[in-house]
Amino acid sequence: MNNLSGISKLNQKRLTTIIDTAYNTITIEEAAIILRMPKNEAAKLMSRWVEQGRIVRIKRGLYLSIKPEERTLSVRDSWVIATKIYSPCYIGALSAAEHWGLTNQKFSGIQVLSTQKPRNRNLSINNIPFSIRTISQHAMFGLESITHQQEDVFVSNPSRTIIDFLVDPQLGGGIYHVMDIFNKYLKSEHRNVELLFAYAKKVLIGAVLKRLGFLSERCQSGEFGIIDYCHLLKNSGYVKLDPKLGGNKLLTRWGLWV
Repeated sequence: MNNLSGISKLNQKRLTTIIDTAYNTITIEEAAIILRMPKNEAAKLMSRWVEQGRIVRIKRGLYLSIKPEERTLSVRDSWVIATKIYSPCYIGALSAAEHWGLTNQKFSGIQVLSTQKPRNRNLSINNIPFSIRTISQHAMFGLESITHQQEDVFVSNPSRTIIDFLVDPQLGGGIYHVMDIFNKYLKSEHRNVELLFAYAKKVLIGAVLKRLGFLSERCQSGEFGIIDYCHLLKNSGYVKLDPKLGGNKLLTRWGLWV
């Protein structure tokens, strides 16, 4: 590491050992094992390094084992960190859409859907923003496991990603961007409308079937059977196509304000 002035040779060696041995994140327990010292001594040492700006404290007992100004985290690195903080969780929404090639836009932040209820839902680590959305355990489906540096992380598959946007269009940047992503999904190798419909029923949210049916018609998907099933199974009542936008036109066919 560079710029280790002001630190003893012994602690300089310890810090270098931590950074060379750990992968991005490290707990006090792991540090104690690596440095072969009691846990309480490792905790004091880690706390001192945080005060000196040599490592970053992510949350209680978990640290980023690289100096923010020295290295840039890759997207996959950030996914691993998110998983360690918010598990059970998955990488989803626009982060997943970008991963699967369903949008041409680049996003600097990481969107995480977790069963946890953190107080801070917008966290910045090494200048990378993390946005957390709480979901139920029932919603942990339609995921794919990706291994990075011997760590497994979950990301929503393409169909599941679309469903998250239909649950809350704001996860996709609003209904207009969601429609663009949906169009791209229909034209991609990931298209699986039957699976999409199965997921829509599984989430148990009536608005999802309405939005799926409407967008399928609007985007001329050609899946008339799925459109008919969405119309048949949709519940009564009216919802907004995008809850964040005003709706002055009621489409009674779908029960949607648009």
